[in-house]
Amino acid sequence: MLQLARRTRHDALIQLSTNEPGSFKGVDLSMLPTKVDDELISGTLEFCKHIHESDVELQLAHNDLGSGTDLEQHIFDLEVERDQREAEKAFHEKKKLDSSKAKDFSVSANMRRKATEGIESTTKRLQEIGDELRELEGRQVDVPWYLLCNRLAQQQLNQICHLDLSNCGLHATAIKLLTGSILELEHRAEGHSIRWLALDGNDLGDTSSGPLASLLRLSSAMQVLQLRNVGFTELGVSQAVAGLVTNKGLLLLDLRSNGLCSNEAGGAAIRGVRRFNTSVEILFG
Repeated sequence: MLQLARRTRHDALIQLSTNEPGSFKGVDLSMLPTKVDDELISGTLEFCKHIHESDVELQLAHNDLGSGTDLEQHIFDLEVERDQREAEKAFHEKKKLDSSKAKDFSVSANMRRKATEGIESTTKRLQEIGDELRELEGRQVDVPWYLLCNRLAQQQLNQICHLDLSNCGLHATAIKLLTGSILELEHRAEGHSIRWLALDGNDLGDTSSGPLASLLRLSSAMQVLQLRNVGFTELGVSQAVAGLVTNKGLLLLDLRSNGLCSNEAGGAAIRGVRRFNTSVEILFG
């Protein structure tokens, strides 16, 4: 490993530009004293691209990749509300369509009026949400987790197979983009897929379990997923392991130290999945 842990940004960039990638099997950029920025991420990925090993490892553990604000939570909340408002709009549109079937004219007119008001109200709010999201998404482009996920997906030839993002201050919003980037890499004809992902110690909560379950459902390359101490309750554990029902490639799912989920509830969820997937090892407790 090219050992850059605890190095300054300047020193790390010099090491990445002067060392010969072929003599290493990965890069350790954990516990940096400064913020991870686009130049450092781009330089690291470029270095990894030229490593000749077949199982390249990138360690970014114990770096704060978050925005340091409520940006991620705000984006997440708005996306949830957008989905709710779109469902409301579809409901009102159906009510408006159904109003023409009412035999009583006054009943029909009242249904149409209420449905139209509902459509106008939800349409206005959806426009406001769209404007807010565009503004927030414009701010997130300089946040380290966004830069990393974006650069990963943009690579023409990925060499990284083992990605350690433990204790990086990640939020469910970051996980949604990260899992999408990982699947994007997996579906390319050339390059390697990320087979080992460590997310231990990030306060992801149950809201991240949906994207992680989708990753497990859709990935055929992922072999190890570490989710220790990520704030899962019974709901989060249940949703995460549900992604294993059709997964035949994962070897290990580590869910230990999620104390908000009782051993009884976690055990019940795992036993339920065992009926469909007996090959994966699941650690919990």
